[in-house]
Amino acid sequence: MSSDNKDEVNEVEIKIDWVDTPRGKVPTYESISKAIEDIAGVLMEQDIRLESIEKKTAQQSLKPEQLEVVISEIKALRAEIKNIYEKIDYLEELLNEISEKTDTIDYLSELIERHFKTRHERDED
Repeated sequence: MSSDNKDEVNEVEIKIDWVDTPRGKVPTYESISKAIEDIAGVLMEQDIRLESIEKKTAQQSLKPEQLEVVISEIKALRAEIKNIYEKIDYLEELLNEISEKTDTIDYLSELIERHFKTRHERDED
């Protein structure tokens, strides 16, 4: 979008915090949740703006140049919304990775707990 557009939205900066685990680096739930909230907020803004533009267009008879501007703005908004959806998809991939690693850690913890419990029971006999 052009810089003289008063409705222009700045790019949302996404910051993901990572923690080191024995299985590698893992993104934190908190940072991912915050990022998703930020992205969803911008997406909602864009949807509202797009709806407003469409309503204005439907209510007015526009000159070809004006119609071209409106169409250009709608295309820019749709491109921005697509970009936001791509970021959400990336965050969902990260959440799936967290879930997989958490499941693995839970499974390994359970195995270790069983091992020590069985070992302790044998030592008592």
